[in-house]
Amino acid sequence: MNPARSAVVLVAFLSLCPQLHAGRGASFYLDRAAWHATDIVVANEGAIIDGTLTVLAVWDGKLAVGDSVYIPGLSKFAEEESRTVRTIFEFDRDVPPVVVSSQRMVLFLKRAKKESTPDKLASASAWQPASSVVRGIEESVAWIADDRAYAITQPISPGGSFLAEMLYSENEMRESVRSVVKICNQFRAATDLTDVGSRAKNAAKHVSSPRSYVRYQAFKMLAESGDDALPFLRRVLRDKSNVKLHKHAVEAFVTAGGEAVVPELTRMVGQELLFWKRAAPSLKYGWSKGRDLEQKRLEYLNDRYEIALAVFYALQKTKSPICKAAVEEFRDYWRSLPQLEDLRMPGELSQACDAVLQRLGE
Repeated sequence: MNPARSAVVLVAFLSLCPQLHAGRGASFYLDRAAWHATDIVVANEGAIIDGTLTVLAVWDGKLAVGDSVYIPGLSKFAEEESRTVRTIFEFDRDVPPVVVSSQRMVLFLKRAKKESTPDKLASASAWQPASSVVRGIEESVAWIADDRAYAITQPISPGGSFLAEMLYSENEMRESVRSVVKICNQFRAATDLTDVGSRAKNAAKHVSSPRSYVRYQAFKMLAESGDDALPFLRRVLRDKSNVKLHKHAVEAFVTAGGEAVVPELTRMVGQELLFWKRAAPSLKYGWSKGRDLEQKRLEYLNDRYEIALAVFYALQKTKSPICKAAVEEFRDYWRSLPQLEDLRMPGELSQACDAVLQRLGE
């Protein structure tokens, strides 16, 4: 399949398979799997698919070529149907479906405990999937066939999960993994520092990373750094050149500062209200779907929406009454204009305001 058509293929497949829409499903995310893995290897499961694999190559960790690992969860892929790549072309009778083998698989694993078996075959309890947000090993394995990578994905949430082609070759995947592992090792070294300020300073270096999961981990470390992180987070929030970072900074800001930052969050409510009072009158109903707006302008408005939503979610974590009047004023203005209230998820932002006020009432 042409990689450039992958996104179209996934959406088309979902529209043809409504039975897959059954809530949150598993989805392989390379950066997340690589970040949490202690061992990343290419392995061969052989002709019998039972979860026993032989290591062919080592990308990271202490396993060696020739070692055997046992991952019982992989036995669920014994049937060909579970290894059939789902694309729109499978509905074309002239195009046979792609079925990946288990001859070359990339495993993202973490050690649960030291291996105690005398031979090279690790016990089942010695290995766990590195990423297990929903269903374990499905989020920690990729198949390689004809130098293309395939993995379980959920392109729309809620929605179904299925095996699909990724947008990289094996070499591209390996280089991407190495990049993530390198940054992850820097974070782990910083976590061992006793000086919280030094940890916060290290995290600050990565908040603008092009990798979203690295940015997530950077803001997570800042949030855990308490008062030491607040000066840097304030600088991020004052920087208007990269508003895409602001929603993440707000989330970290309230976690790091707690009730003490409510006055600043309240001022942000006022700033966002002023912005929308200037922007909203010229917007037409349905603008959020791209009508009559340039893409750059649409992206900026969506970023500002995300910032406002993040502020109200942050205020829901506090109980200081000083924000009450500002939140009420924002909510009332938002609900007064149909072109705002219908943005994305109808009522999402004004309901977030209600949640803040309800918490204050409690």
